[in-house]
Amino acid sequence: MKFYGILICSFIFLNAADLCRFKTKYEVKITVTYTQSYCGGARPSDDMMQELNTPKPLSGKKLFVKKGKENSANATIIKEVVTDDEGKINLKLEPGFYCVVDENKKDRKKIDEWIKLYEKETTYYEAINKACLEKWFKSADLVIEVQKSGNNFTINYHEPCSWHAIPCANYKGPYPP
Repeated sequence: MKFYGILICSFIFLNAADLCRFKTKYEVKITVTYTQSYCGGARPSDDMMQELNTPKPLSGKKLFVKKGKENSANATIIKEVVTDDEGKINLKLEPGFYCVVDENKKDRKKIDEWIKLYEKETTYYEAINKACLEKWFKSADLVIEVQKSGNNFTINYHEPCSWHAIPCANYKGPYPP
């Protein structure tokens, strides 16, 4: 009888230890918006500039969540998410710090591509600033701290004109009329 009592207590203790390994996850809500640059033509009206500078929901945006405050090519992608029609993402994460990045920063592929294309000065671009590009890559698009409550975050992606779309590469070509 004593043996069965010890066996039952051991079973309960081991299962309780297993339960402690699973951390509580909290709901996280991220709203993703975008704004735009004015890219040429006649001088825009104040209303047009206000419209371009007003954040709008960004639907279909693919984002990647990594553990930590700084982006790293070696960091494991914990979640891959896509915004809904209202630019919203809902997910559950354990408490802690996370960085959110888009496809350009999920790994080094885009960075290496830009370095290859713009390592040397071209007709339209000065040589890319590699130190600036590395700093840009390491910076998260959004850093969040997941806690028991208050996990509502907003991130805005600004869409520059096409000639300014490559970070750390200065455009020197002609601008549109």
